[in-house]
Amino acid sequence: MVKATFENLSKDKQDRVTEALLKEFSAHTLASAQVARIVKEAGIARGAFYKYFEDLTDAYQYLFKLAMRDLHTGLTGRMGADELYQMTKDFVTKATGSQYYDLIRLHYAANEALLPSRCRPVPGRPWPCHTRRSRKPCWTRTRQIFT
Repeated sequence: MVKATFENLSKDKQDRVTEALLKEFSAHTLASAQVARIVKEAGIARGAFYKYFEDLTDAYQYLFKLAMRDLHTGLTGRMGADELYQMTKDFVTKATGSQYYDLIRLHYAANEALLPSRCRPVPGRPWPCHTRRSRKPCWTRTRQIFT
């Protein structure tokens, strides 16, 4: 989770750091990403990076959530099948032409497997497991079992 220090930065500096993260994570997997390249691109000290984020994974998760929030703008609550289809089609179209395309491509090709699982078992209800925060089903376990 992004630290308060990052949230208190000027918009200009936040944008510089975010753009440096996007450049790094669009060209390199989480396993091969380097803080050195990010801080050089953003024009910040290495120590400042760790005042803003816990580690590279934390920075990656911040950026990916930002991308998903941007790409899912306009998403509403309950939808019928037609609305869900159109929303999915719009998402794919928007993602394909966005600045986040390479980030998303690498996410599903390599980075998703490197992230810590958000899936937490609930006592007495092992299937499906639920995330602690949202209590929505987490199908990570299902995917792991069937692949």
